[in-house]
Amino acid sequence: MVAAPVTDSNRTDRSCSNPPPSGHDVDTVRLRIDQPVDERRLASLPEYERHDGDVGWLRSTAKLRNLRVTVRPSGVKVRGSLAAFISGTNAVPFDHDRLEEAFGEIADTLGLPLLDVLAARVMRLDAGVNVPLGVPVVEVTGNLRSSKHGRVVPRGRASSGVELSNRGLYVYDKRAERGKRGVDPSYGDGPLARVELRYTKDVDRQLKRPVTAGLLCRRPFYEELGRRLVEYVDATPFRRTVRLKEFRTVRDLRRAYAVLGIRAHGDFEAALASVEAARVEGRLKPCQSHALRRELEELRTSPELSEPLDVALRFRHAVRDAVYG
Repeated sequence: MVAAPVTDSNRTDRSCSNPPPSGHDVDTVRLRIDQPVDERRLASLPEYERHDGDVGWLRSTAKLRNLRVTVRPSGVKVRGSLAAFISGTNAVPFDHDRLEEAFGEIADTLGLPLLDVLAARVMRLDAGVNVPLGVPVVEVTGNLRSSKHGRVVPRGRASSGVELSNRGLYVYDKRAERGKRGVDPSYGDGPLARVELRYTKDVDRQLKRPVTAGLLCRRPFYEELGRRLVEYVDATPFRRTVRLKEFRTVRDLRRAYAVLGIRAHGDFEAALASVEAARVEGRLKPCQSHALRRELEELRTSPELSEPLDVALRFRHAVRDAVYG
């Protein structure tokens, strides 16, 4: 059976068999600083705008390099890529040791003590890694598949995401996104995938602790993000290739050719969708649809009938190599 996306109940700590993760980065974040700030401190920044209402000043916004800063009477919100804030882009290797320095620059700009910025709550958190591949990125994104744990959301020819309600794994072609701007030479000349694990809400609940800007600066937490990224990639399902073995029973033959027939007519996603449509329309009872879904899931994931595509195995190894160096 294909593993589900990682939860605390099925997570395994591979720290004993791997060096500490160090090849990933801290990308897009959304920070909430619950401290008042004089909005005039933004006036010298690019794209400064002040918004007033009937009762007076409401908010002010500006850009601090790539970060969008919004100051309200209740506090400050900062959104953007920390990797790009530090290095100008997330298409270069990440230097985690410069993270506290970046928060210091934010503190100086806002006129706040560094400790107030380090206490900022993290409302969104993306961990990412650039992964050199031996195959075109589209071969990876085109073979991700949906399951009960997440749905594949196409985002262009060479970009896909597996979305859950509060997090998602996204894979896209970094060279295509960068275009003429290019990427760091250390990634070589071959295909380059960008892989991101995005915690878009409920960050504290998912990571089982209050997540602050200061916690992002701590090396053990940074390494944990790398392990989570690798484990989530390992658990994300890919399409599988049919294995036509030596048949010993009529049931073996029927199951194998059932898989081939389903693949020839829209794959398992289409078959599952038609079962759900029949249930909604009342043509199937709930118990019947449940039994059909269970049978389809068994056909799709049985190691006797199918095996992972070579591209899935190569992609998972490449992500692990990129994160663990």
